[in-house]
Amino acid sequence: MIFIDKFKVEVLNLDTHKGGFCNVLLDLHKHYHPSSELGSGKVSHYFDEVMRVNLAKYQVYVCLDSANDIVGFAACNESISFVELQYDKTNQLQIKEFFVRHEFRSKGVGGLLMQRILEEARRIGCYRVDWNVRDWNKEGIRFYKKFGAEFVEDRLSMRIDLSL
Repeated sequence: MIFIDKFKVEVLNLDTHKGGFCNVLLDLHKHYHPSSELGSGKVSHYFDEVMRVNLAKYQVYVCLDSANDIVGFAACNESISFVELQYDKTNQLQIKEFFVRHEFRSKGVGGLLMQRILEEARRIGCYRVDWNVRDWNKEGIRFYKKFGAEFVEDRLSMRIDLSL
């Protein structure tokens, strides 16, 4: 567990953290879809039906405040390189989601989460950590650069939407 002042980072517990995690998931959803009318009941149902089954694929860290409310989270998973073919460049850590509630930004929450991710990456022998960031997320980009992150110049994010 990592502590700083009034915040601590823990591994997500699917039972004890469910309510708070559902609340922060709803905040994340509304961050990207501000006009959404999705409510906490649907998020809770989604958590039970989908996330409980699939979260085993990820290491999820939650940052809690002094009242044990979740104020941010990060989800990552280990992967391997199919390109490098060198033992010291095999393991990678991919950040899938990284989110801090708006009112807790610039208070050390993101730093604690990133510190925990980097500790885990080093512990399991990763040679790098990768993630996507939206080009409009200037605040996030500045934050990541404080940790030494750089843009990968020869990569672009691509997607095929199969729901259309």
